Amino acid sequence: MAIKFLTILLSSFLPCSMAMNNTGFILPVIHKYSPLSPYFNTIKNSYDDIISPISYDTGTYLMPIHIGSRLVKRYASIDTGSDLVWINCKPCNSCPEKENPPFDETTSLTYQRFPCLSLVCTKEEDFSCLDNRFCNFRRTYQDDTEVKGELGIDIVLIPLANEPKFANLSFFAFGCAHYSNGSYNRQTEDGLLGLGRGTLSFINQLKAERFSHCFPPLYRNDGRGEMKFGSNAELIGGRTPMLDVPGRQFNYFVKLQGISVGDVRLDLPDRYFDLRSDGNGGFIIDSGTALSTLSDYAYYSMLPMLDKAIGVKRVKQNMYPYRTCYWATERQTRRVRLTYHFAEVDIPFHSSGVFTNLNSYIMCLSINPNGDSGPSVLGALGQTDLNIGYDLTGKFIFMKPRLC
Repeated sequence: MAIKFLTILLSSFLPCSMAMNNTGFILPVIHKYSPLSPYFNTIKNSYDDIISPISYDTGTYLMPIHIGSRLVKRYASIDTGSDLVWINCKPCNSCPEKENPPFDETTSLTYQRFPCLSLVCTKEEDFSCLDNRFCNFRRTYQDDTEVKGELGIDIVLIPLANEPKFANLSFFAFGCAHYSNGSYNRQTEDGLLGLGRGTLSFINQLKAERFSHCFPPLYRNDGRGEMKFGSNAELIGGRTPMLDVPGRQFNYFVKLQGISVGDVRLDLPDRYFDLRSDGNGGFIIDSGTALSTLSDYAYYSMLPMLDKAIGVKRVKQNMYPYRTCYWATERQTRRVRLTYHFAEVDIPFHSSGVFTNLNSYIMCLSINPNGDSGPSVLGALGQTDLNIGYDLTGKFIFMKPRLC
Protein backbone atom coordinates (compact mmCIF):
# COMPACT_ATOMS: atom_id res chain seq x y z
CA MET A 1 0.00 0.00 0.00
CA ALA A 2 2.80 2.40 0.90
CA ILE A 3 4.66 1.66 -2.32
CA LYS A 4 1.53 2.10 -4.41
CA PHE A 5 0.79 5.47 -2.80
CA LEU A 6 4.31 6.77 -3.31
CA THR A 7 4.41 5.59 -6.89
CA ILE A 8 1.30 7.66 -7.61
CA LEU A 9 2.82 10.65 -5.83
CA LEU A 10 6.14 10.50 -7.64
CA SER A 11 4.73 9.59 -11.05
CA SER A 12 2.75 12.80 -11.00
CA PHE A 13 6.03 14.68 -10.54
CA LEU A 14 8.24 12.82 -13.02
CA PRO A 15 8.16 14.05 -16.64
CA CYS A 16 6.88 11.60 -19.25
CA SER A 17 10.34 11.39 -20.82
CA MET A 18 11.57 9.63 -17.69
CA ALA A 19 8.98 6.84 -17.78
CA MET A 20 11.47 4.16 -18.76
CA ASN A 21 9.15 1.36 -19.87
CA ASN A 22 9.63 2.12 -23.57
CA THR A 23 12.59 4.50 -23.69
CA GLY A 24 16.16 4.57 -22.54
CA PHE A 25 19.24 6.70 -22.13
CA ILE A 26 22.92 6.47 -21.23
CA LEU A 27 24.54 8.31 -18.33
CA PRO A 28 28.27 8.86 -17.76
CA VAL A 29 30.25 7.53 -14.82
CA ILE A 30 33.85 8.24 -13.91
CA HIS A 31 36.38 6.68 -11.59
CA LYS A 32 36.70 8.99 -8.61
CA TYR A 33 40.46 9.31 -9.17
CA SER A 34 40.07 9.95 -12.91
CA PRO A 35 41.73 13.07 -14.37
CA LEU A 36 38.15 14.09 -15.19
CA SER A 37 37.17 13.97 -11.53
CA PRO A 38 37.28 17.12 -9.39
CA TYR A 39 39.18 15.05 -6.83
CA PHE A 40 42.07 14.19 -9.18
CA ASN A 41 44.46 16.72 -7.66
CA THR A 42 43.39 16.27 -4.04
CA ILE A 43 44.56 12.71 -3.34
CA LYS A 44 48.09 11.69 -4.17
CA ASN A 45 49.74 8.33 -3.77
CA SER A 46 52.65 8.03 -1.36
CA TYR A 47 54.17 5.47 -3.75
CA ASP A 48 55.63 7.06 -6.92
CA ASP A 49 53.40 10.17 -6.48
CA ILE A 50 50.59 8.77 -8.64
CA ILE A 51 46.87 8.62 -8.03
CA SER A 52 46.04 5.60 -5.90
CA PRO A 53 42.99 3.98 -4.31
CA ILE A 54 44.36 4.68 -0.83
CA SER A 55 40.97 5.73 0.57
CA TYR A 56 38.87 2.90 -0.86
CA ASP A 57 36.39 2.54 1.98
CA THR A 58 33.22 3.02 -0.06
CA GLY A 59 32.37 3.40 -3.72
CA THR A 60 34.72 3.90 -6.64
CA TYR A 61 32.63 5.26 -9.50
CA LEU A 62 30.80 8.58 -9.54
CA MET A 63 27.96 10.14 -11.49
CA PRO A 64 27.76 13.92 -11.98
CA ILE A 65 24.36 15.39 -11.09
CA HIS A 66 22.95 18.92 -11.08
CA ILE A 67 20.53 19.82 -8.27
CA GLY A 68 17.98 22.57 -7.71
CA SER A 69 16.95 25.69 -9.56
CA ARG A 70 20.58 26.85 -9.65
CA LEU A 71 21.71 23.46 -11.05
CA VAL A 72 24.50 23.01 -8.52
CA LYS A 73 26.90 20.31 -9.75
CA ARG A 74 27.78 17.50 -7.37
CA TYR A 75 29.22 13.97 -7.65
CA ALA A 76 27.43 10.97 -6.13
CA SER A 77 28.88 7.51 -5.58
CA ILE A 78 27.11 4.77 -7.55
CA ASP A 79 25.80 2.17 -5.09
CA THR A 80 23.89 -0.96 -6.08
CA GLY A 81 23.99 -2.02 -2.42
CA SER A 82 21.55 0.59 -1.08
CA ASP A 83 18.25 2.15 -2.04
CA LEU A 84 18.38 5.85 -1.20
CA VAL A 85 19.80 8.86 -3.02
CA TRP A 86 21.30 11.43 -0.67
CA ILE A 87 23.54 14.52 -0.88
CA ASN A 88 25.42 16.40 1.84
CA CYS A 89 23.43 19.54 2.64
CA LYS A 90 24.06 22.74 4.59
CA PRO A 91 24.50 22.75 7.52
CA CYS A 92 26.29 19.42 7.70
CA ASN A 93 27.30 18.61 11.26
CA SER A 94 30.51 16.58 11.59
CA CYS A 95 31.05 16.70 7.82
CA PRO A 96 34.70 17.41 6.94
CA GLU A 97 35.68 20.10 4.45
CA LYS A 98 35.53 18.67 0.94
CA GLU A 99 36.18 19.87 -2.60
CA ASN A 100 32.50 20.80 -2.96
CA PRO A 101 30.67 22.51 -0.08
CA PRO A 102 27.36 20.99 1.12
CA PHE A 103 24.35 21.73 -1.08
CA ASP A 104 22.41 24.71 0.30
CA GLU A 105 18.79 23.76 -0.29
CA THR A 106 17.61 27.21 0.85
CA THR A 107 19.04 28.74 -2.35
CA SER A 108 16.94 26.49 -4.60
CA LEU A 109 13.59 28.00 -5.56
CA THR A 110 12.25 24.53 -6.43
CA TYR A 111 13.28 22.63 -3.28
CA GLN A 112 10.48 21.23 -1.10
CA ARG A 113 10.51 19.24 2.12
CA PHE A 114 9.07 15.75 1.69
CA PRO A 115 5.64 15.67 3.37
CA CYS A 116 4.56 13.31 6.14
CA LEU A 117 1.39 12.52 4.21
CA SER A 118 3.32 9.88 2.28
CA LEU A 119 3.12 6.45 3.88
CA VAL A 120 6.79 5.88 3.02
CA CYS A 121 7.58 8.29 5.84
CA THR A 122 5.40 6.76 8.53
CA LYS A 123 5.55 3.07 7.68
CA GLU A 124 8.96 2.27 6.25
CA GLU A 125 12.11 1.68 8.28
CA ASP A 126 14.68 4.52 8.45
CA PHE A 127 12.04 7.23 7.87
CA SER A 128 10.20 9.27 10.48
CA CYS A 129 7.88 12.26 10.76
CA LEU A 130 8.83 15.62 12.25
CA ASP A 131 5.95 17.49 13.93
CA ASN A 132 3.54 15.63 11.62
CA ARG A 133 4.69 17.87 8.78
CA PHE A 134 7.98 16.80 7.21
CA CYS A 135 9.88 13.57 6.72
CA ASN A 136 13.35 12.75 8.07
CA PHE A 137 15.66 9.85 7.28
CA ARG A 138 18.38 7.96 9.10
CA ARG A 139 20.44 5.35 7.31
CA THR A 140 23.05 2.99 8.80
CA TYR A 141 25.35 1.02 6.50
CA GLN A 142 27.21 -2.29 6.82
CA ASP A 143 30.31 -0.64 8.33
CA ASP A 144 28.16 1.21 10.94
CA THR A 145 28.46 4.51 9.06
CA GLU A 146 25.44 6.68 9.85
CA VAL A 147 23.87 9.34 7.64
CA LYS A 148 20.78 11.34 8.59
CA GLY A 149 18.84 14.43 7.60
CA GLU A 150 15.60 15.42 5.88
CA LEU A 151 13.90 14.09 2.79
CA GLY A 152 13.49 16.64 0.05
CA ILE A 153 12.12 16.99 -3.48
CA ASP A 154 13.82 19.04 -6.19
CA ILE A 155 14.90 19.16 -9.81
CA VAL A 156 17.81 16.86 -10.70
CA LEU A 157 19.51 17.01 -14.09
CA ILE A 158 22.12 14.50 -15.25
CA PRO A 159 24.18 14.99 -18.43
CA LEU A 160 23.77 12.27 -21.06
CA ALA A 161 26.90 10.34 -21.98
CA ASN A 162 27.07 10.84 -25.74
CA GLU A 163 25.06 13.97 -26.52
CA PRO A 164 24.77 17.53 -25.19
CA LYS A 165 21.46 16.94 -23.41
CA PHE A 166 20.31 16.23 -19.87
CA ALA A 167 18.08 13.62 -18.28
CA ASN A 168 15.51 15.80 -16.50
CA LEU A 169 14.29 14.30 -13.22
CA SER A 170 11.77 16.88 -12.06
CA PHE A 171 10.43 16.48 -8.50
CA PHE A 172 13.06 13.91 -7.61
CA ALA A 173 13.04 12.67 -3.99
CA PHE A 174 16.38 12.46 -2.17
CA GLY A 175 17.92 12.70 1.26
CA CYS A 176 19.39 16.04 2.29
CA ALA A 177 22.04 14.85 4.76
CA HIS A 178 22.87 17.16 7.67
CA TYR A 179 24.97 14.60 9.55
CA SER A 180 27.33 11.82 8.54
CA ASN A 181 30.12 9.86 10.19
CA GLY A 182 32.35 6.88 9.55
CA SER A 183 33.58 6.09 6.05
CA TYR A 184 31.59 8.86 4.35
CA ASN A 185 33.57 11.41 6.34
CA ARG A 186 36.76 10.07 4.79
CA GLN A 187 35.48 10.11 1.23
CA THR A 188 35.62 12.75 -1.45
CA GLU A 189 32.21 12.24 -3.02
CA ASP A 190 29.28 14.55 -2.22
CA GLY A 191 26.66 11.87 -1.70
CA LEU A 192 25.33 8.52 -2.78
CA LEU A 193 23.16 7.28 -5.66
CA GLY A 194 21.27 4.22 -4.39
CA LEU A 195 20.42 1.78 -7.20
CA GLY A 196 18.77 -0.93 -5.10
CA ARG A 197 15.12 -1.95 -5.38
CA GLY A 198 13.73 0.19 -2.55
CA THR A 199 10.87 2.67 -2.85
CA LEU A 200 12.97 5.83 -3.16
CA SER A 201 15.91 4.37 -5.09
CA PHE A 202 17.17 6.00 -8.25
CA ILE A 203 15.94 3.04 -10.30
CA ASN A 204 12.45 2.99 -8.79
CA GLN A 205 11.94 6.71 -9.30
CA LEU A 206 12.99 6.33 -12.94
CA LYS A 207 10.52 3.43 -13.27
CA ALA A 208 13.33 1.58 -15.04
CA GLU A 209 12.74 -2.13 -15.56
CA ARG A 210 16.35 -2.78 -16.55
CA PHE A 211 19.78 -1.19 -16.39
CA SER A 212 23.40 -2.13 -16.96
CA HIS A 213 26.89 -0.82 -16.35
CA CYS A 214 30.43 -1.49 -17.48
CA PHE A 215 33.19 0.01 -15.32
CA PRO A 216 36.67 0.56 -16.80
CA PRO A 217 39.85 0.45 -14.72
CA LEU A 218 41.34 3.82 -13.85
CA TYR A 219 44.17 3.60 -16.36
CA ARG A 220 41.89 3.14 -19.41
CA ASN A 221 40.00 5.97 -21.15
CA ASP A 222 40.59 8.26 -18.15
CA GLY A 223 38.39 5.97 -16.04
CA ARG A 224 35.22 6.84 -17.98
CA GLY A 225 32.35 4.36 -18.15
CA GLU A 226 28.62 4.27 -18.77
CA MET A 227 25.37 3.26 -17.15
CA LYS A 228 22.55 2.33 -19.51
CA PHE A 229 18.87 2.44 -18.59
CA GLY A 230 15.62 1.16 -20.11
CA SER A 231 15.85 0.08 -23.74
CA ASN A 232 19.55 0.99 -23.83
CA ALA A 233 20.44 -1.49 -21.07
CA GLU A 234 22.67 -4.36 -22.23
CA LEU A 235 21.39 -7.68 -20.91
CA ILE A 236 24.12 -9.83 -22.44
CA GLY A 237 26.16 -12.89 -21.52
CA GLY A 238 25.09 -15.56 -19.07
CA ARG A 239 22.41 -14.95 -16.48
CA THR A 240 21.88 -15.93 -12.87
CA PRO A 241 18.66 -15.58 -10.84
CA MET A 242 18.27 -12.54 -8.61
CA LEU A 243 17.38 -13.81 -5.13
CA ASP A 244 14.68 -12.23 -2.97
CA VAL A 245 15.81 -11.99 0.65
CA PRO A 246 13.18 -10.73 3.14
CA GLY A 247 14.21 -7.41 4.65
CA ARG A 248 17.10 -7.02 2.18
CA GLN A 249 15.18 -6.00 -0.96
CA PHE A 250 17.70 -3.25 -1.65
CA ASN A 251 20.54 -5.77 -2.14
CA TYR A 252 21.16 -7.78 -5.29
CA PHE A 253 21.71 -11.28 -3.90
CA VAL A 254 22.81 -14.06 -6.25
CA LYS A 255 23.79 -17.67 -5.62
CA LEU A 256 27.55 -18.29 -5.69
CA GLN A 257 28.24 -22.02 -5.85
CA GLY A 258 32.03 -22.14 -6.00
CA ILE A 259 35.34 -20.56 -7.04
CA SER A 260 38.17 -21.84 -9.27
CA VAL A 261 41.75 -20.69 -9.74
CA GLY A 262 42.86 -21.94 -13.13
CA ASP A 263 41.31 -25.37 -13.56
CA VAL A 264 41.27 -26.18 -9.84
CA ARG A 265 38.10 -25.59 -7.85
CA LEU A 266 38.34 -24.58 -4.19
CA ASP A 267 37.40 -27.40 -1.85
CA LEU A 268 34.44 -25.80 -0.07
CA PRO A 269 31.43 -27.41 1.62
CA ASP A 270 28.19 -27.67 -0.34
CA ARG A 271 26.03 -24.53 -0.17
CA TYR A 272 28.97 -22.76 1.50
CA PHE A 273 27.98 -19.30 0.22
CA ASP A 274 24.26 -19.64 1.01
CA LEU A 275 22.63 -17.08 3.30
CA ARG A 276 22.46 -18.40 6.86
CA SER A 277 19.74 -18.02 9.48
CA ASP A 278 21.91 -15.61 11.52
CA GLY A 279 21.92 -13.15 8.60
CA ASN A 280 25.52 -13.82 7.57
CA GLY A 281 26.59 -15.57 4.40
CA GLY A 282 25.11 -15.06 0.98
CA PHE A 283 26.65 -13.15 -1.91
CA ILE A 284 25.76 -9.67 -3.21
CA ILE A 285 26.77 -7.44 -6.11
CA ASP A 286 27.57 -4.06 -4.59
CA SER A 287 29.20 -1.17 -6.46
CA GLY A 288 29.10 0.93 -3.29
CA THR A 289 31.82 -1.25 -1.79
CA ALA A 290 35.16 -0.83 -3.53
CA LEU A 291 36.89 -4.07 -2.57
CA SER A 292 35.33 -7.48 -3.06
CA THR A 293 35.17 -9.76 -0.02
CA LEU A 294 34.99 -13.47 0.71
CA SER A 295 34.50 -15.36 3.94
CA ASP A 296 37.74 -16.09 5.75
CA TYR A 297 37.86 -19.81 4.97
CA ALA A 298 37.28 -19.28 1.24
CA TYR A 299 39.78 -16.41 1.11
CA TYR A 300 42.61 -18.21 2.84
CA SER A 301 41.92 -21.40 0.88
CA MET A 302 42.29 -19.39 -2.33
CA LEU A 303 45.56 -17.59 -1.47
CA PRO A 304 48.01 -20.53 -1.91
CA MET A 305 46.46 -21.21 -5.32
CA LEU A 306 46.91 -17.55 -6.31
CA ASP A 307 50.51 -17.60 -5.04
CA LYS A 308 51.27 -20.56 -7.26
CA ALA A 309 49.51 -19.08 -10.30
CA ILE A 310 51.21 -15.67 -10.14
CA GLY A 311 54.62 -17.10 -9.21
CA VAL A 312 56.04 -14.10 -7.32
CA LYS A 313 56.47 -13.14 -3.67
CA ARG A 314 53.94 -11.33 -1.56
CA VAL A 315 54.66 -7.86 -0.18
CA LYS A 316 55.22 -8.14 3.57
CA GLN A 317 54.50 -4.50 4.42
CA ASN A 318 51.00 -3.34 5.30
CA MET A 319 49.32 -1.91 2.20
CA TYR A 320 46.00 -0.79 3.70
CA PRO A 321 43.24 -1.28 2.71
CA TYR A 322 44.51 -4.31 0.80
CA ARG A 323 45.15 -7.51 2.72
CA THR A 324 47.36 -9.20 0.09
CA CYS A 325 49.79 -7.60 -2.37
CA TYR A 326 52.46 -9.02 -4.70
CA TRP A 327 55.77 -7.82 -6.11
CA ALA A 328 54.37 -8.07 -9.61
CA THR A 329 53.59 -6.14 -12.76
CA GLU A 330 50.19 -5.89 -14.40
CA ARG A 331 51.43 -8.28 -17.09
CA GLN A 332 52.36 -10.93 -14.51
CA THR A 333 48.87 -10.86 -12.97
CA ARG A 334 47.41 -11.98 -16.29
CA ARG A 335 48.67 -15.46 -15.46
CA VAL A 336 45.90 -15.78 -12.88
CA ARG A 337 42.53 -17.15 -14.06
CA LEU A 338 39.89 -16.64 -11.39
CA THR A 339 36.38 -17.95 -12.04
CA TYR A 340 33.24 -17.54 -9.93
CA HIS A 341 30.65 -20.26 -10.43
CA PHE A 342 27.19 -18.74 -10.06
CA ALA A 343 23.92 -20.59 -10.46
CA GLU A 344 23.51 -21.18 -14.21
CA VAL A 345 26.65 -19.27 -15.28
CA ASP A 346 30.44 -19.30 -14.78
CA ILE A 347 32.23 -15.92 -14.89
CA PRO A 348 35.99 -15.79 -15.59
CA PHE A 349 37.34 -12.41 -14.45
CA HIS A 350 39.79 -10.19 -16.30
CA SER A 351 42.91 -9.53 -14.25
CA SER A 352 41.69 -5.91 -13.85
CA GLY A 353 38.79 -7.27 -11.77
CA VAL A 354 41.11 -9.29 -9.52
CA PHE A 355 44.16 -7.04 -9.01
CA THR A 356 44.72 -3.32 -8.56
CA ASN A 357 48.03 -1.73 -9.52
CA LEU A 358 49.30 0.18 -6.51
CA ASN A 359 52.24 1.29 -8.62
CA SER A 360 54.37 -0.08 -11.45
CA TYR A 361 55.78 -2.94 -9.39
CA ILE A 362 53.17 -3.74 -6.72
CA MET A 363 49.83 -5.38 -7.56
CA CYS A 364 47.26 -5.86 -4.82
CA LEU A 365 44.46 -8.38 -4.68
CA SER A 366 41.20 -6.42 -4.79
CA ILE A 367 39.53 -9.06 -2.59
CA ASN A 368 39.71 -9.05 1.21
CA PRO A 369 38.48 -11.50 3.88
CA ASN A 370 35.30 -10.30 5.58
CA GLY A 371 35.85 -11.86 9.01
CA ASP A 372 32.85 -14.14 8.40
CA SER A 373 30.56 -11.14 8.98
CA GLY A 374 27.77 -10.30 6.56
CA PRO A 375 27.61 -11.48 2.95
CA SER A 376 30.49 -11.98 0.56
CA VAL A 377 30.62 -9.14 -1.96
CA LEU A 378 31.53 -8.50 -5.58
CA GLY A 379 32.71 -4.91 -5.12
CA ALA A 380 33.26 -2.13 -7.64
CA LEU A 381 36.88 -3.08 -8.37
CA GLY A 382 35.80 -6.66 -9.01
CA GLN A 383 33.22 -5.39 -11.49
CA THR A 384 35.75 -3.69 -13.78
CA ASP A 385 35.75 -5.02 -17.33
CA LEU A 386 32.52 -6.86 -16.60
CA ASN A 387 29.21 -5.85 -18.17
CA ILE A 388 26.49 -6.39 -15.58
CA GLY A 389 22.83 -6.12 -16.56
CA TYR A 390 19.88 -6.06 -14.16
CA ASP A 391 16.52 -7.36 -15.36
CA LEU A 392 14.23 -6.18 -12.56
CA THR A 393 11.08 -7.62 -14.12
CA GLY A 394 12.44 -11.08 -14.92
CA LYS A 395 14.65 -11.01 -11.79
CA PHE A 396 17.88 -12.02 -13.49
CA ILE A 397 21.38 -10.56 -13.44
CA PHE A 398 23.38 -10.88 -16.65
CA MET A 399 27.19 -10.88 -16.69
CA LYS A 400 29.67 -10.83 -19.53
CA PRO A 401 33.43 -10.19 -19.28
CA ARG A 402 34.47 -7.48 -21.77
CA LEU A 403 36.79 -4.49 -21.99
CA CYS A 404 34.83 -1.51 -20.76
